[in-house]
Amino acid sequence: MLFKPNDKVGCSAGKIHPHIDTRGKGGYIIWWPAEGLEVLHADVLAEVPDWVTSRLRPSTAAARVQQPLRCDADLDPLLGVILRAREGERNTATFWAACRLAEHVHAGQLSDGDMIDLVVGAAARNGLPIIEARKIANSALRCARTAT
Repeated sequence: MLFKPNDKVGCSAGKIHPHIDTRGKGGYIIWWPAEGLEVLHADVLAEVPDWVTSRLRPSTAAARVQQPLRCDADLDPLLGVILRAREGERNTATFWAACRLAEHVHAGQLSDGDMIDLVVGAAARNGLPIIEARKIANSALRCARTAT
């Protein structure tokens, strides 16, 4: 569903409900009409419902406890997603894993540069062009910043 732009909505994965992602400022979507597919009510964009923005708002009651980063245990599964992605899935898999790595950056467990190097290195090993991998990593970092 598409809504009018709203500064309270950033990029998220699973915050509203499992398997429901949001793309706001700094994010991107695939626009299916570009492929000639039908859009109902394309000229109407609704306001973002209050329940969506409240679900995306960080909880003030729950204090975040910063856990130390365990490199192999925390990073290997994410990098494995990138490395095992098949052609046609690489961008999506790389973006998903980059968003999870950006969460480590946000928690202060990983630097921006290290995160980008990890994403680009794994994606390049799987055949994704370095320029594309770097764009994906930077987009994930922007989404992480706007989601908080």
